[in-house]
Amino acid sequence: TTRWFTGGELRTGLPVARWDGGDLENTLFEITLAARSLRSASADELRAHDVPVSAWLDRLDPHPATRDFIYAWTSLMSGAHPDDHQMLSALGLIAHHGSAYAFYADLKHVFATGTASLAEAIAADVPGGIRLRSPVQAVRQTAQGVRVEIVSASIAARLCVLAVPFNVMCQIVMEPPFAPERRQALDQGGICMMTKVWMLATGVPDRMLAAGWHTPLYWLTAERSVGDAQLVVAFALQGSIDAADKKALERALRVYAPEAKILAAVSHDWVNDPWACGGWMTEPPGWTAAGIPELIAQPHGRVLMAGSDVAPQFTGWIAGAIASGRAAALAAAERLAVDGRE
Repeated sequence: TTRWFTGGELRTGLPVARWDGGDLENTLFEITLAARSLRSASADELRAHDVPVSAWLDRLDPHPATRDFIYAWTSLMSGAHPDDHQMLSALGLIAHHGSAYAFYADLKHVFATGTASLAEAIAADVPGGIRLRSPVQAVRQTAQGVRVEIVSASIAARLCVLAVPFNVMCQIVMEPPFAPERRQALDQGGICMMTKVWMLATGVPDRMLAAGWHTPLYWLTAERSVGDAQLVVAFALQGSIDAADKKALERALRVYAPEAKILAAVSHDWVNDPWACGGWMTEPPGWTAAGIPELIAQPHGRVLMAGSDVAPQFTGWIAGAIASGRAAALAAAERLAVDGRE
């Protein structure tokens, strides 16, 4: 079951009125065409895409329902308002799959036993100890090595791999300090500031997928049945809803499922979590053209960067974290081998 709240109306089937289907088709065609052209695009052409989604769509002048539909999906991928995030990253995702259907296709895979099972498997592979509840206060380096300072101790090593969320990196004292350009990017930070909430609700169609705009929840899906209820995950822009207000959540869910009744709801405030300061990495407009993604991924002396936030591909996704981690491990091995020969 699909439900769309576009153009101020709840719809099933097409996300626009029948007579506006051509406008939706034309807009999706232009998006797909732009995505497929990225590989051969000039610097100026890439710069033209490195603008807010809202500004990019203004060139096409889509009908309101079409615009709402595109906004819902690009905001799902970014966790940010269309005025604040770039179109280029959305086009890159589409380019990887070859069509705008990538918005749907990239959401079909889940961990059978939950993402915690991945973290546990990684932890089991780590030689030595893992220190929990030990926030890093400083990373100080010399020509010979690195010293990582935590609350009650310090750890010495020849190299350090820094894999913290980009938005918390500025909380760590770096010695020597980052260059001004990287520091400026850290001060701006990633812009994913969404609210994600899980709800157990009745009155929701089995496996319903819904998206819309000008309503608190811009995207949601019923993941699976739990007895007579559905386990629903939903996303909202920062400040658009109080995830602790069960009645407000129920009103928002009823925009898509009028008979919905929420039995329970849970959410984590990633934006105000001091160890996250936001969601996944979403780059502000202009960053790609300015070379910021490459800059923030560069090693800082003996400190190597890793994680999905600085991944050269699939930034913000688990696939990006895996690729970045592999690259950092290889780089560390090469650096240690060079040190051993000197």
